[in-house]
Amino acid sequence: MSMDVVEAYIVQYGYIVIFIALFFGIVGIPAPEESFLFLIGMMAASSQLHVATSSLAAVAGAGTGMVIAYLAGRFFGMALIRKFGKYIGLTEEKVAVFQGKFRKRAVWTVFLGFFLPGLRQASPYIAGMMKMEGKQFILISIIGAITWVGFYFGLGILSATYLPIKAEYVPFIGLALILILLIQLIRTAYKKKRNGGAST
Repeated sequence: MSMDVVEAYIVQYGYIVIFIALFFGIVGIPAPEESFLFLIGMMAASSQLHVATSSLAAVAGAGTGMVIAYLAGRFFGMALIRKFGKYIGLTEEKVAVFQGKFRKRAVWTVFLGFFLPGLRQASPYIAGMMKMEGKQFILISIIGAITWVGFYFGLGILSATYLPIKAEYVPFIGLALILILLIQLIRTAYKKKRNGGAST
């Protein structure tokens, strides 16, 4: 579906389209959410959408999707993965790998997962299956959703106002941001380890 068609749907049906698109993008139906957020940011910049209402609808859709996926993982667990995992690229083997990594970095996995397609869909299910504390999960999900939506929504506004950016390049900008962050975290961890080793 082209962005022109998506824009027509938004114009016709309003903010509910934003909520539904972000909700289903989280629970597992593949969709170019970054490009979608970029588009609604551009529409807001051109006064086709209200900035506060559209961003709130996006955060609400993503947040609700996270909670529903978390509850599904918590109450249905592996049975849900066996039945429906193939439709979103989740196999039992992948789940086992995710679980091993999730135990070590649960908070960062949920937060940074918003910026990584695939992990964005998998992390709430895994969080539920691993019985991550509910209040903590909701808090991190809200912070992550606001950050993720704000980044691409703001990028859309910036592009419409100052810097023309092609929509097809938008997902790679977020990936580049995550890569830079991960490199910095690795460098910091390495320096701490080296300094600790030197002092012993």
